[in-house]
Amino acid sequence: MIPFSTTTTVAKNIREGRYTASDALEAYWEHFTKYNSKVNAVVATDIENARAQAKKADEDLACGKIHGPLHGVPMTIKDSYNVKGFKTTLGIPFLKNYYPDRDATVVKLLKDAGAIIWGKTNVPLFCYDWQCKHPHYGKTNNPWNLNHTPGGSSGGSAASVAVGFSPLEMGSDVAGSIRVPAHFCGISALRPTEGVVSCGGHAQVKKLTNTLYNYMACGPMARSVEDLQLAMSLVGKVDECHWRTAPLPSSDKKINDLHGIKIAWCDEIGGIPPSTEVRQHMQELIDKLQKAGAIIEKQTPRDIDFNDVLKIWGWIQGFESGVHAPQIIKIPPFSWLLRMGFVQLRFGSGNFSRGLAKGLTMSTRNYFRAQDLRSQIIEKMENFLSQWDVWLSPAAATLSFPHCRTGTKLKVDDRKISYSLATGMYNCPTAMMANPIVSLPIAKSQSGLPIGIQIHAKRWRDLRLLEIAQHIEKLCEPLGKPPIVSN
Repeated sequence: MIPFSTTTTVAKNIREGRYTASDALEAYWEHFTKYNSKVNAVVATDIENARAQAKKADEDLACGKIHGPLHGVPMTIKDSYNVKGFKTTLGIPFLKNYYPDRDATVVKLLKDAGAIIWGKTNVPLFCYDWQCKHPHYGKTNNPWNLNHTPGGSSGGSAASVAVGFSPLEMGSDVAGSIRVPAHFCGISALRPTEGVVSCGGHAQVKKLTNTLYNYMACGPMARSVEDLQLAMSLVGKVDECHWRTAPLPSSDKKINDLHGIKIAWCDEIGGIPPSTEVRQHMQELIDKLQKAGAIIEKQTPRDIDFNDVLKIWGWIQGFESGVHAPQIIKIPPFSWLLRMGFVQLRFGSGNFSRGLAKGLTMSTRNYFRAQDLRSQIIEKMENFLSQWDVWLSPAAATLSFPHCRTGTKLKVDDRKISYSLATGMYNCPTAMMANPIVSLPIAKSQSGLPIGIQIHAKRWRDLRLLEIAQHIEKLCEPLGKPPIVSN
């Protein structure tokens, strides 16, 4: 069934003539028309233009001309990327009619490789939530349980891959926006080393100054680690129009198996314990890794206080997010109301909200002091990761949860945890470290929800990380198809 094939398989089958690009596109389109009303993952389409591109791809292939590794592969992409001919809303109400005049760098690279982008996927308000409810397009549902969220902000992207609308997606991540949806929807994803994949044309709107210069990482989301490797070979390139990108070093010698691979792991970050099922399945994976010959030790960076890191993450993110806010919010009593009122009401209590609120009212001097602290934290993390090939951690304290008001406390086993801490504690501090992180599905819960983990590696070791992740993937049982499709 084409919709549940990997990107690599679809590309290979089109090249080898098992089916045409037009066949593949129509298979995805038929699947979309059957199930999107239930999931609401894809919120904008241009099927006629896609059909014309697929026809051209088929004609060129018949003449021996191959556009690239993704020749004729249909796909969707997150609504934070500029795609010529599509609206880009970023979940912002006043951008509902914004049409960019050129493609984002990543979009251009994918198109140059032969991909056919036929739709855009949903994002939450301002692309800033661990749920996915758009002010105009409405909410996206998790294909594994339609009453639950697919995560955010790349929730539409993750749901699109999980339900079989697209074999490949591109997400973006500041606070877990790639990793949380991948965990909730049971797909693979990569948050690359910060700066490896160009963010040119992502979350960028003419006449609106881009101020998010820290934490942002654009990365692939797919059905397998092999697909992530393929995607990174295409998008992990220097962007001449975006000076902040850097070339990705080649991988070390090929890793044939996990024997002798040094793996640190933890089942808790920042004093926010995950659910019992997450711990149980992590332990089962650790047992499998030991049997596979890996060197295992339960370990976390001892000189890093993740609660402090979460707070500093908020200082920098808050300052950069608040540049466009009116200056009056920095003056008492408005600054106090912002700190104690809006931010905590929006995201719940804890250092995420405290840090973000302080950042929104922070002076420029203190912002640069926070940058110095970030550099020190990155150095500590690099020292820790230098001792290990990879470090494993939970993806969040919670599995996908029922749709709720943003900021509602989330139930984890018999405990109620702050909305922002249940996901943010596992994703914001780790985003601050700037290193590559793979999200990998490892099991399903008793209720049928996916369970994912994070696999961290030292900066610039993205390709080696993906090789190790591919071997870990082989130890995990495939999740199969979501219930709305399999039923």
